[in-house]
Amino acid sequence: MFAANCYLLVRVILDSNNLTNLLPLPELAAFPHLLNLSLANNSIVGLSNDYTEGFQSLLKFDLSYNDLSSTFPSSFSRLTALEWLNLESSSLSGSIPPTIGNMSSLVYLNLSRNRLNSTISSSWTELSSLETFYVSHNALNGTLPVGNALRENLKDISAGKNSLTGTIPSFSSYPSLEHIWLNHNKFHGSIPTSLGNMTNLKSVYFEANRLLSTIPPEIFASQSLEALVLGSNKLTGSLPNAISNGFVLLAIEKNYISGTIPVSFGNLPSLDGLSLHSNLLTGEIPSSIGDMSKNLTLLALEKNMLNSTVPMSLGRLQNLKWLTLASNDLIGTFDSLCAAEIEFAMLTADCEQPKAEVNCTCCSYCCSDSERNCDNIQFSFDAFFDSCYPHLSSCDVFGRPRPSL
Repeated sequence: MFAANCYLLVRVILDSNNLTNLLPLPELAAFPHLLNLSLANNSIVGLSNDYTEGFQSLLKFDLSYNDLSSTFPSSFSRLTALEWLNLESSSLSGSIPPTIGNMSSLVYLNLSRNRLNSTISSSWTELSSLETFYVSHNALNGTLPVGNALRENLKDISAGKNSLTGTIPSFSSYPSLEHIWLNHNKFHGSIPTSLGNMTNLKSVYFEANRLLSTIPPEIFASQSLEALVLGSNKLTGSLPNAISNGFVLLAIEKNYISGTIPVSFGNLPSLDGLSLHSNLLTGEIPSSIGDMSKNLTLLALEKNMLNSTVPMSLGRLQNLKWLTLASNDLIGTFDSLCAAEIEFAMLTADCEQPKAEVNCTCCSYCCSDSERNCDNIQFSFDAFFDSCYPHLSSCDVFGRPRPSL
């Protein structure tokens, strides 16, 4: 009776209902006009290989945040009308099957936070309509295949926190790309210069790989980039004097960047975060830093060889929450900064007695180079991202789920 009365049903949304079993196939198959089936955030266990029977008109299917404990069902390849498939955090294992290339209408595919442990099948590059491809937080290995069929529509690729190897593709023939998230992998070699010439590219996350080149100046000059995250690599060279003023986040910590901090970095009106800690930077902290964006929340400069006085202009940065200056050769006093009554979540400096290099009465951690008492203080970007992301127009601009870091 239920099926008979709902013959024209087009949408079934049963998210967060503690369901433990999939809905019965005969009931669902009785809805030939069903377009949207969402069963996210339940406790569904298991997924039969024939579950897609009767869903030929389905456009959107969401089984994320369940415990399917299965491989990716090859029968999904018969859902040729499907445009949106979300299987994030659903306990999938094994491989991404070559048959995924048959799902020719897919626009959005999210397989992140599973236990996929194979290479990435090149068949995904045949999905000519695909805009969003998320496979982060798995155990995928091998190289990242790319192909011509993707070039016109692909906007977001998130494959961070896997074990991918090889060099980073140039992506130069992908004019629609906006976000490339390949952090925490094993990519080596150089950063493609072509990324700086991509007019729609907004965020690049290559953190925690094995990159060992200089950073192409074209990337710093990009008129579209907002977020550049390159920390924990082996990058060398110096920071450029010429930099685009559209950056919201610059994170280049834990590399081998040398030279000085350019005065031009004070002319970044949109910057929310600047992380240059654990490099080989020398010279002074330019007073122009105090003219940075009023939104500046993070300034991380610890563990370099900076050797100036502490600029009084830092007190103008009223929205700072994290300021880390320890393990440098700075001298002077933080009096003007402390008098500004900024509510810091973290403020570090070399103010540990009896060998204090600076005087700081408002620091949350007083460090000492000789005692190395701050070596184990680890700044977590999580709190910063939670605070900063609302300002990043590069994130979720189309109402899509944000890529996983």
